[in-house]
Amino acid sequence: MFKKYMFKQENIDAIDIAFAILDNFGKVRLLNKQCRDVMNDKSDVLIGRDWFELFSFNEKLEDVKRLFNRFLSGDLDALLLLQDIETKSLKNNLISWKFSLIRDENNTIEYLLCLGIDITTQKHIQESLYLESEEQSALNSILTLSLEDISLDKQLENVLKILLGLSWLPIASKGGIFLSDNKAKTLLLKAQVGLDEEIQSACAEIPFGYCLCGRAALSGEVQYACCLDKRHDVRFEGMEAHGHYNIPILSKNGVLGVIVIYLKHGHVQKDKEIRFLKSVANTLSGLIEHHRIKEELYNSREKLSDVQKLANLGGIEWDIESNEILFSNEAKLILGISSEAKNPTFEDFLNNIHVNDKNRVKDEVEKALKNKKPFNVDYTILKPNGFKQVIRSYAKPIIDDIGKVIRLSGTIQDITESKHMQDMLSQSATIFENTSEAVIITDASGEIISINRAFTDITGYALDELIGKKVSILKSKKNGAKLYEEILNKIDTVGNWHGEIWSKRKNKDEYQEWLNVSIVKNADGEILNYVGIFSDITAAKESQEKLDYIAHYDSLTGLPNRLLLNARVEQSLAKARRNNTLRALLFFDLDYFKNVNNTFGHPTGDLLLIEVSNRLKSCVREEDTVSRLGGDEFVILIEDMENLDIAGNIAHKVIKKLSEKYVIEGHEIFITCSVGISIFPNDGNDVNTLFKNADIALYRAKTRGRNTYEYYKKELSIRVIERMIMENNLRYALERNELSLYYQPQVDSYSGQIIGMEALLRWFHPKIGFIQPDVFIPLAEETGLIIPIGDWVLKTACSTLKSWIDKGLPAIRVAVNLSSRQFNQPNLVQIITDILRETALDSRFLEIELTERIVMEDVKKSIKMISELKKLNLEFSIDDFGTGYSSLSYLKKFPINRIKIDKSFVDNIVNNSEDAAISQAIISMSHSMNLKTIAEGVETAEQFEFLRLRECDEIQGYYFSRPLPEADMQKLLEGGTKVYSHLIADKVDNQLLIISNDENAVELIINTLDSDDYNIFVASTYEKAMNLLALKHIEVVICDQKMYKNEGIELFAKVYKSYPNIMRILLIDTHDENAMIKAVNKSSVYKIISKEFIERKLNEYVKSAFLSKRNDMLKSK
Repeated sequence: MFKKYMFKQENIDAIDIAFAILDNFGKVRLLNKQCRDVMNDKSDVLIGRDWFELFSFNEKLEDVKRLFNRFLSGDLDALLLLQDIETKSLKNNLISWKFSLIRDENNTIEYLLCLGIDITTQKHIQESLYLESEEQSALNSILTLSLEDISLDKQLENVLKILLGLSWLPIASKGGIFLSDNKAKTLLLKAQVGLDEEIQSACAEIPFGYCLCGRAALSGEVQYACCLDKRHDVRFEGMEAHGHYNIPILSKNGVLGVIVIYLKHGHVQKDKEIRFLKSVANTLSGLIEHHRIKEELYNSREKLSDVQKLANLGGIEWDIESNEILFSNEAKLILGISSEAKNPTFEDFLNNIHVNDKNRVKDEVEKALKNKKPFNVDYTILKPNGFKQVIRSYAKPIIDDIGKVIRLSGTIQDITESKHMQDMLSQSATIFENTSEAVIITDASGEIISINRAFTDITGYALDELIGKKVSILKSKKNGAKLYEEILNKIDTVGNWHGEIWSKRKNKDEYQEWLNVSIVKNADGEILNYVGIFSDITAAKESQEKLDYIAHYDSLTGLPNRLLLNARVEQSLAKARRNNTLRALLFFDLDYFKNVNNTFGHPTGDLLLIEVSNRLKSCVREEDTVSRLGGDEFVILIEDMENLDIAGNIAHKVIKKLSEKYVIEGHEIFITCSVGISIFPNDGNDVNTLFKNADIALYRAKTRGRNTYEYYKKELSIRVIERMIMENNLRYALERNELSLYYQPQVDSYSGQIIGMEALLRWFHPKIGFIQPDVFIPLAEETGLIIPIGDWVLKTACSTLKSWIDKGLPAIRVAVNLSSRQFNQPNLVQIITDILRETALDSRFLEIELTERIVMEDVKKSIKMISELKKLNLEFSIDDFGTGYSSLSYLKKFPINRIKIDKSFVDNIVNNSEDAAISQAIISMSHSMNLKTIAEGVETAEQFEFLRLRECDEIQGYYFSRPLPEADMQKLLEGGTKVYSHLIADKVDNQLLIISNDENAVELIINTLDSDDYNIFVASTYEKAMNLLALKHIEVVICDQKMYKNEGIELFAKVYKSYPNIMRILLIDTHDENAMIKAVNKSSVYKIISKEFIERKLNEYVKSAFLSKRNDMLKSK
């Protein structure tokens, strides 16, 4: 077998490593001396033995044999086995066996070569390097902890976890770290791992010198114990036996703490363990010192920052050489300077100082630089936002080695508030001392501590005579004990008392005063002082004149009241009877004064009434009387009139004067008035009759639209009677079933389908016949009958619609108008809820219509009410939109569904560009707010097409249907909802309009154009043209400059306002230079063509216009 290789024993024995040859079954065939030494045996015994049974490898025998077989089969490229051995020559050594395959010329395995190398030394070096690496890794981990933004206690706990987790350090898995309180000479347990609660409690605070850790802190030396020896001062029954390493944490400032590591009982101290733990302690020393310095720095900065903020104090430094001023952040905040702003120069800084202070500040700085001494100066600055601020600056010169001032360094402080407080205190002291009312202040026990000058003037007492004395020194016997008891009870329960009381002066004279006593308490509710303010009312009590004034004059305006007016009218009528002269009574009532109070508040309303009274007085003579009856009602008595017109002239003058602008507390207010006039002796011979008839005339003025005056006529009394009769009839209209509902369809502009209807109230009286809604509804509103009538309307509309739906008719919405009184009912939500429940109508089919005026009376209240009703899933629309004074900022807050364009805009929408523009604006605004629009009063095809092309969503009006009785509306719905599609014009392309009243010109244009290519319409007037533009889809307009009553360019200007996208071609005479210039200057013309070039140019221009129109449409898409 070995012929080829001829291994000689002496040759292989010369090899200084273990060498053996195995067959491919693992049997020993040859080995050298070193191999025998490793095996501690002779060769003749080993030859033929199984190699793997001779050794105990680090792996199991079956695993070794499996690896060997895989190596033979080629699965493994190499085989390396490790073996721990112990022989006489080799103690605890590690042998590495490497196997190689020897093959013959046929690549068949002939035998295996096995080489054994002693790698013990290499292993020891590797283990030593690993240990050093682990130590350094642990120290690096501890250093890394110092970078983490966590508390020191948490860092110490993490250090313990690192130490106790080291596998090579034979210590118990528990320990602790103490920090020193050097003032108290104690150790405080700050971190622990694995310590039970009893140990934690006993070791929470350890004095220096006590137990092993205290001894380590006191001595600064490592304390080692292999067991619980006598140095263990902390011990208790059942304590488990253990040892300790106690490593002091030292710094140049002394002992910072102690690391305590638990050891197993009997553990032998090792130098490398002590050395490593000392390294840990040194690392911890730096970590602890870093934390403490950081905390001290943070606290000092926080304190400085807090102090600066509390004191409104900032730092400032002026570098004289660079002439640059540097500010701290707080200083920038004080001065209102942006943090990104460029540093100013000294001159820039001076420019921000108030002109009155600038030179003084400059002088102080120059004096400081010259004398090299600090300065302190107060001045006012102007901040970038325009506000004034009072600043106090302090700075001292910084001097270099040669005595030169190189900079000024100091502080600035905002003293605006303190200066203001100082001024206020000064003012308060001045007011206290100079007020005409007497002031007395006592402490909580009632002893006097202060009085003012007025007190001395009234009572005769000086402060030094009263200080420390009880207030009872001022008591008068006239009051009686019961009154004082009532006063004290009121003060104790309410905190103040005011009223009339008798008091006593120093000279014993008694007098009456009006006294107001109040309590002053601290933040905890404890009484600090009692303050009494009083005035001597003796003279007032003795003056009946003042009482008469109060009895006969209005307290707000100072005008005569009803009592004095009656007296003056009686006197005036008596005089008129004697002299046979005329008198007039003018009753004034401010129109919608309630809105002023609701909008601006009653205080503003009171100020307005005062201004109204002043204006009224300016409109009459001195001998006439202006009186206020109450609220917003005024009366003027006109004396000695020469004729009846004088009363009307004065009424007209008053109406004009009162309608002028008022400015009340910054608010611009406009208000009007209505006036009723009665004449003596024509309209009455006594006070009551004249008052009644003036009131009737006033009512007539209001019904005529307000802001006017009306003389009394006998017919007015008749009308009042008629009104009373109608009111009486209206009260019984519900009981007698005289009221009914008509329904007017609401149609979708694009589909022609009926999508809703408006319920309209009608009254048919059996004798009078139909009574117009605009007659009886205001009466119902005024009398309050609108509440039961409105409930009936709601219930009837809901019930009718529900019955139609139950019959299978289309489910459309019904719109019901609510009046102001209805909408302002506090229980409106409950009323509608009950009606919906009673009629079983789905709430989404009910729409509530509110006028613009109603919702704007009290915006906040309206928003709240509509929001509550919206929770019922109702729909809302704003009626008569554009006729009131709504604000878009408020309108967008209303949770509504649609806006109704008022009929007044629709009537002239085709021919009036202003109405068209308003309607377009309402539609665009509504759509931008995701609201639908509905136009009412649509009566013509032109109106309908105009609105439809401007994307008005829904239409209501006679063009589709008049309001229908219930039966007719039901019949209409029985035929389905899509009944109006035939009324919607189809869109036709290439439609052209010619506007001219010159028949020859029209004929020439039509003959010139390729008429087969266009749908041509002709209008001879502006009105006809606008109707055709509304009705037809016109794309190009040709207009003659010479038109009857109008110029073509002016017509185009009007067309442009309503139809800006239509292409406009103007025909002019050749020599009409003015028309040419005017047309060029107007942007409303697409092309201008001279009439003599119609045949040559018109076709080209028209085709170009249509092409341009198409291109514009494509671009917009």
